[in-house]
Amino acid sequence: MKFTKVYADFAGNIRVTVHAIDEAVKDLRYPRQLAEQKIREDVRRAKFIANVLDKDDKPGRLFAYRGVAYILAPDEDAVVTVYPRHRSPYELYTKVETLVAAELRKLERKERAAERQARVEKARLAVAAAECRLKMEITPSAKVRRANTAKLAEIDAKVAEIDRGLAAVKRDKSTFAKGVAMYV
Repeated sequence: MKFTKVYADFAGNIRVTVHAIDEAVKDLRYPRQLAEQKIREDVRRAKFIANVLDKDDKPGRLFAYRGVAYILAPDEDAVVTVYPRHRSPYELYTKVETLVAAELRKLERKERAAERQARVEKARLAVAAAECRLKMEITPSAKVRRANTAKLAEIDAKVAEIDRGLAAVKRDKSTFAKGVAMYV
């Protein structure tokens, strides 16, 4: 499911109720004098999640931004309430946790495979480099020395490229793993 940005939906002014301001001051620790402005800014950045019902079965529109839920009136751009979401329902939590864990395992397998492939390719390049050095030791020819020196430079460039590729795979896994902290 892809959530959509809602910048275009808020062309006019967003009204913020006193209750929403009170909740933002209490739960989000916004300074009272800045709470209304901050709520408006956050709602403009928020993503629409779904139409929802409150505990009294009143309809509302749920938007979210940075772990904070914003409930807007169903028929006008008025923020009714604001609250942080620290936990999700257990069923959703376990599904997300399962998906995230599977994706992390996939990235770890990819990292291990990249490490192995890098070790094998570097070993092959080390053999080629040793052959170049051997040829340079055996022959007195300056032409052969220049050619093998150039080959050694190519081998060093390939090794550096392999290291960059491996580092990119590790960075991707690290970035994802750090993001997992939000769901644990």
